[in-house]
Amino acid sequence: MARAGGRGVFSGIETRSPRWQRVIDKNLDLAEAAARIRAAGAHGIKTTVSLITGFPEETLDDLRQTADLLMDSVRFDHTVPQLHLLAPLAGTPIHQRHRDELVLDHVLSDISCHGWRLDPADRSLIAAHPEIFPNFYAPPTPGLDRAYLEELHDFIMNGIVRFRWLLIGLHQAAGVLDVFEAWRGWRKNGDPAYYSRIAFRRDFLEFVRGLDLTRFGEAARAISVLATCEAALDGPPSGTVHATRSASGRVPRLAANLHVVELDADYEL
Repeated sequence: MARAGGRGVFSGIETRSPRWQRVIDKNLDLAEAAARIRAAGAHGIKTTVSLITGFPEETLDDLRQTADLLMDSVRFDHTVPQLHLLAPLAGTPIHQRHRDELVLDHVLSDISCHGWRLDPADRSLIAAHPEIFPNFYAPPTPGLDRAYLEELHDFIMNGIVRFRWLLIGLHQAAGVLDVFEAWRGWRKNGDPAYYSRIAFRRDFLEFVRGLDLTRFGEAARAISVLATCEAALDGPPSGTVHATRSASGRVPRLAANLHVVELDADYEL
């Protein structure tokens, strides 16, 4: 495909849970799907990996598998991740099965195509006609709190934008859901808009600096280096850079926007 000029692929994998692959009648070979994501990335093909959470009766283990696939896929530079909250589109099996149990709450899927805020008149119309606007509703999720799912979405998607490789490193060492659980216990701000703000990046780097990295075993050094690199992007590091005078007597100096950071890591090529 790359040799023929192919530049983009959309992969609607939806879930990494084998159980939910059967329930939604998708039945994908998940190992093959992962191999195709790797192959596309290796050949520079932009690959959208689209996943969904918030299925009825979805369990924490189902969610963990889906979140793991999302994080595994963003190791490839050309991957564009998507994580959606389920919206029961009219006429679909999930809508038909749960039409009398749908919930209208403050957690709205991006599939609903709503604006930043719903006008009160619009919300009243949606509330009065669930048969017309089921995509603004949600099926019951007794095993998972919907506010939790919404925050996990905001954490992962904004984290990928603000500190992609640090989040990947933490995921590979501990699993992204366990990292999120620890972060939720630490975070200082519960504002729903918090994750879209630069303060999220600053606070998360502080959170990582406070972690006991020894529990990550061999990954501890890599995570420390990634955190140091991320912190260096926010400003000049502390300490002095020493330059050696060349044979011509000239001394090299740093450009105004260039920072030098010494890292305790070696890369074997």
